Amino acid sequence: MTRVLNAFMLHGKSLDAICRIAKRTGCAGVTLEISHLDEDIDRLLKTWGLTAFCAGTLFLTVESLEQSCQAVRELLKKARAVGIPLVSAVLQSALPIGEARSIAQAELCRKLAGLGAQYGVCICVEPLHRSCDWLSSLTDLQELQRLCENADPRWFGWILDVCHCEDPCGLPLQKLVPYLRSVHLADVCGSDPNIRCFPGEGRLPLFRWFSLLRESGYQGPVELEVLSPELEQLSESELVRKIDRAFLPSGFCFLMGELALHLSWTAGRAGPGCAWCWGKHE
Repeated sequence: MTRVLNAFMLHGKSLDAICRIAKRTGCAGVTLEISHLDEDIDRLLKTWGLTAFCAGTLFLTVESLEQSCQAVRELLKKARAVGIPLVSAVLQSALPIGEARSIAQAELCRKLAGLGAQYGVCICVEPLHRSCDWLSSLTDLQELQRLCENADPRWFGWILDVCHCEDPCGLPLQKLVPYLRSVHLADVCGSDPNIRCFPGEGRLPLFRWFSLLRESGYQGPVELEVLSPELEQLSESELVRKIDRAFLPSGFCFLMGELALHLSWTAGRAGPGCAWCWGKHE
């Protein structure tokens, strides 16, 4: 898996500083905020040898179809101009839970998939935790599965935020993994999924998550997205150390809190062929 630094966790820092931190922590790239698309992205990415994986997040109102589609068109144009392959969106609706909202949500997603194909950029929706139903109308992975049915995974997908899903048991991951374009990684200490700590510092079953993702065939990027006011109090060197420890060299998350570190012997013995990974000791 490819390690990515989500710029939103460093909101308020310059894009140059974010790229510098990403490079120092061995990340292959960054996920950008929409405001970054107005900056000299090409120069900064070339300077630091990084890739922009995604831009977001756009909040779309389900029942305002034309207005939402126009906002997406503008974002897709900017993303395509700088070679960003993904943009992310959160769906919102004032409609009550029921058939009317589901129909409107499905219609918008069909439009989004068509726009993605037109501009050559994949549009990814991000389900949020059920406690965030005031912010998102998509809080159910079963409904997400219905939205993905018959969609082309090149142009329509989703982003998994483990802090918003929490428990992977019973989720239709096998059917959804073909549409899964990125995994947001952090941990949760309290009841608010929007306040996140570093992996291993909270209560989420992260080892279970990544075991299931691996078994389901996911091989895409993992984005670190810690959201905490405490980050502002850390020096850059402290921040770099904590971010670097949040990933293993293979790109999987560092989960000493669950004693979930396993050694896989690719050559059947110790030596240059051994690698860190998640799973059984092979």
